[in-house]
Amino acid sequence: MYTINLEYTTGSSFHSEETETTLTANWSLETAKINLKRIKAHYKAYSDRNAYVSCMMGKKEDELFEKIKQEPWYFSNPEWEYPNAYCNHWEFTVMLLEDDGTNKQYHCDWCGYFEHLHRARIVAVNPKGDDSDMEFEV
Repeated sequence: MYTINLEYTTGSSFHSEETETTLTANWSLETAKINLKRIKAHYKAYSDRNAYVSCMMGKKEDELFEKIKQEPWYFSNPEWEYPNAYCNHWEFTVMLLEDDGTNKQYHCDWCGYFEHLHRARIVAVNPKGDDSDMEFEV
């Protein structure tokens, strides 16, 4: 069985530190690979949205938001939605696939004002043999 470990920087206006989190999951290798791709796509959309907010508010952000609503990792809670659709907090939750085919929401500790994701990798929960860990770096 496998899970995903994420390494990121966190902090405040006064300091920063490198930390990591490991998702509380036990997936098959195939499911873990799918979820690693979902996390990567979510973080790219999260980063892209922050770039739009910083320099290009408006139509491009609308286009990005319409696109991400179709993604399998997208999470929306109607209680969080406001007239301004960008306030629904999709940035901090990702939907990941479970081995039984359902989706489950996971909080994105690696997303936030002071957070920056460096690496995510698949790790064996109970290592057996020489299976390679898989990873990506941002």
